Order: sequence, then structure tokens, then C-alpha cells
Amino acid sequence: MIELLGQAPESALVALFPLVGTLHSRVETLQKAVGEWPDMLDKRVTSAIEEASILIDAVDVRVDGVQAKVNLLKRVVG
Repeated sequence: MIELLGQAPESALVALFPLVGTLHSRVETLQKAVGEWPDMLDKRVTSAIEEASILIDAVDVRVDGVQAKVNLLKRVVG
């Protein structure tokens, strides 16, 4: 960058042009990544909610099984 200071304005602009192109490309890449990030996060949250729901259902089934055993024991003992 410092070597550009001693050049004529036209040659400095010509020398900076590839840098501007590279920066533009990187900005486009970042914009694309940021645009995709909410979708990825939404999918992960949805997946976590589905997994939690499955676990809750499994716990409910176990609780129902335990409750059935308790009711059976009450009948046998009572």
C-alpha cells in the first residue's frame, strides 16, 4: 500500500483495482453465508425441538407404565 503513494494517481488506481475485486468477492461470500445462517439455525432449532418432543413422549410412556404398575399394586395390596 505504501508503494502506491509514490505513483501517479492513474497507476495507483490500476494497482488497486485487483484489490477492490478481491474485496468485492469476499463481501459477496460473506453476504451469502450470512443469508444462509438463519435457515441453518432454524433447521437446528427445529431438529432440537423434535428430539425433545420424542424424549418427552418416551418419558410419558414410562410414567404411564409406572402408574399402571402402581395401580396394579394398589389392587393387589388394597
